[in-house]
Amino acid sequence: MSKSLFSILSILFLLSIQHFQITFAQDSPQFSLPEGATARLGKGSVRQVLYSPDGKHLAVASTIGIWIYDVETYKEIALLAGHTKSITCIAFSPDGNKLASGSRDITIQLWDMATYKHKQTLTGHLHGINSLAFSPDGNILASGSTGERDGEQIFGAKIRLWDTPSGKHMHTLAAQGQVDSLAFSPDGKTIASGEGWPKYATRIYDVDTGIELNSIAEHSDWINSVTFGQEKNTLLSSSYDGSIRIWDYKSTKQTRVISDTQLT
Repeated sequence: MSKSLFSILSILFLLSIQHFQITFAQDSPQFSLPEGATARLGKGSVRQVLYSPDGKHLAVASTIGIWIYDVETYKEIALLAGHTKSITCIAFSPDGNKLASGSRDITIQLWDMATYKHKQTLTGHLHGINSLAFSPDGNILASGSTGERDGEQIFGAKIRLWDTPSGKHMHTLAAQGQVDSLAFSPDGKTIASGEGWPKYATRIYDVDTGIELNSIAEHSDWINSVTFGQEKNTLLSSSYDGSIRIWDYKSTKQTRVISDTQLT
């Protein structure tokens, strides 16, 4: 009987050691890394990774929450948790004091990066949030959503502009496809959106009025990124069609196309 009890205890001990090793392996940022990698960050399914503006922290958006890491030590500093569904996008304010997160739960959360505490919840979208962008002065937050498909059209996809100090809604901009990317011009007066099916369009809006100024629909697949260039009136858009297109966004004249074969 005593031998049987000893055998059972021995097995339980070995199992507990094995469990500890597995848990350590999952939690250790340096465990079993591929060649050239220095750390493993985040837990859950990771959707986006961003450096803070000062380069000292990394924000990792996942299905669990937003993990904040120290860049030098890879130590977890905080977990920002408050959404009820997976987080799809994040954005730092230009001064790094705020972090915005968008989720499939149709809300936007604002976080204080000095305390890692929740500041505000912004609501008004009808569908999941897919993209976020702060204006250059940090006073406006733009949010873009998915929509609901009905046949060959999408309904309910929107871009909303928010006053970040107060959290008040400023404008709602109508989109014709899922809004996968947003960017403010360097002077903060213009905002561009990159849309998915069915139009695959880049749209340019006036920030003060919310009026659409121009639209460009030359890509043949989802537009996954838009950004303004440093040269006057320059806008870049990239797509799953394998191209980057450079535009004069005021005239909508295309100035250059870079294909995926040129990038490799």
